[in-house]
Amino acid sequence: LRELIDFLEQSEADLVFTPYIKVYPDHEETVVRHGMSRLDTGVTDLTIEQLKDVFAHELAIRTAVLQENRVRMTEHCFYVDMELVFFSLLYAKTTAGLDIPVYRYRLGVAGQSASIQGRIKHWEDAIRVEKRLLETYLDHEGSLASPAKEVLYEMVIRFAIYQYQNFVLMKDDKEARSRAQAFDTYLKAYTGIYQETGRSRLVKLLRCLGFRFMRFLYNYVSRTAI
Repeated sequence: LRELIDFLEQSEADLVFTPYIKVYPDHEETVVRHGMSRLDTGVTDLTIEQLKDVFAHELAIRTAVLQENRVRMTEHCFYVDMELVFFSLLYAKTTAGLDIPVYRYRLGVAGQSASIQGRIKHWEDAIRVEKRLLETYLDHEGSLASPAKEVLYEMVIRFAIYQYQNFVLMKDDKEARSRAQAFDTYLKAYTGIYQETGRSRLVKLLRCLGFRFMRFLYNYVSRTAI
């Protein structure tokens, strides 16, 4: 941690990436991704591969970037790590990397937002965050440059598909169908986003079935969505 703090004090980059450690009940795994240089690099000089699939525990954002753009994280809400990544990539101009693992990401703990129980419990938070990301993306779409534009768009699409998975995980057909239809209706107002979510076989199937028989898809989603 001391080395990260020293690096942040010296670096002028808006975003600093670090590796992290996955901590399982019986073993650990160091994850090194993105291939960022220690030297400041413009975001527009990066590739999509370097910038995609970013996790909040991999990055540190210069506070002034968020303050200058008047970014406020949604309060009392799960999934705000998605917001942190989204707004960091939206506004950052430069990046750098430190090749020392800092964050220890504990997995296999009951009740985490990524667990089935957590996803069912916090589905409303997920919808709340998805709507904010989608609407913010569309507000800035015209001014975004590659690769941030493509990466943020993909975040919006994948998190929208995540919502449909959550509805299936609920198991209660009547309640899940009502919620899924309401979200699907919301997305229809954004034609491009709506059509892109249809690339998911699950979403396509749910729409073809009129969101009926969702409980029969539970086993498939519970195996593949986590």
